[in-house]
Amino acid sequence: MSYTLILLFFLYLPKINSLIFPAKDALNVIIFPEMISTEILHEFTKKTGIKINAKNIETDAEACILMADESTPYDLALVSDYLVPQLMQKKLITTMNKEEIHTYPQLHTFFQKKEFVFNSVPYAWSFFGIGINKEVVSVPTPLSWNYLFQPLEIKICVPDEPLTLTSLGALGSGINLQKIGSAELTKIKTALETQKQFVEIYTDTNIALLFLNNVVPLAFASYKTIQMAHQYNQNISFVVPQEGGIVISNDWVMIANSKKQSLAKKFINFCLDE
Repeated sequence: MSYTLILLFFLYLPKINSLIFPAKDALNVIIFPEMISTEILHEFTKKTGIKINAKNIETDAEACILMADESTPYDLALVSDYLVPQLMQKKLITTMNKEEIHTYPQLHTFFQKKEFVFNSVPYAWSFFGIGINKEVVSVPTPLSWNYLFQPLEIKICVPDEPLTLTSLGALGSGINLQKIGSAELTKIKTALETQKQFVEIYTDTNIALLFLNNVVPLAFASYKTIQMAHQYNQNISFVVPQEGGIVISNDWVMIANSKKQSLAKKFINFCLDE
């Protein structure tokens, strides 16, 4: 029994040591890998000596779980902008100001906020529309979002994130996103229930692979995803519906429990530096 305890002690010693004596010049960062290249991480470490321990995620839900778990302390996270108010309400992130983020003026004016104190720093935006394999599907021109809600003989892919899916349901039903009440929600629910019959999979990850492996020929997708698939199959194209596309910003947020907020701000400035 004593030998077992000794063996376990040495096996877990590195983890115990990192918890008791965390590296002073290291940041634990939650990121979407397609948004931050390893070259950026390595370049930051090379220039500053600060090591980046990156936790790659595929969904915002993963980020929320990691930020709420105090046993795995993180300093910084990259999340979709619509998540920021929820994170503030749960007190999982802290505020920043423009004096600390000196690269703030370099942001596109679309993202610059008038307030001096803000909750997140926009880093990258994703543009969403409809991905189509034109070899399989012949779609009307112009194409409307409501096409994704009509009975189809093919299978499609739509997001599994509730807020995005609800917004998509509103667009497909011709509902103003700024004026959603109980009657509108009922209409959206009906549209999504009808759509479910021809949904192959609910996901917003690995969509390029779904196209390239002929799992679906039609999907709600980002331009970047479809562009990636297009490199391997010229029939896969990105179309902006006649009502317009959807822009989602990916923002840096500082985690409230972080003891290295000054280093986190340094990394944000580095990422935004021209």
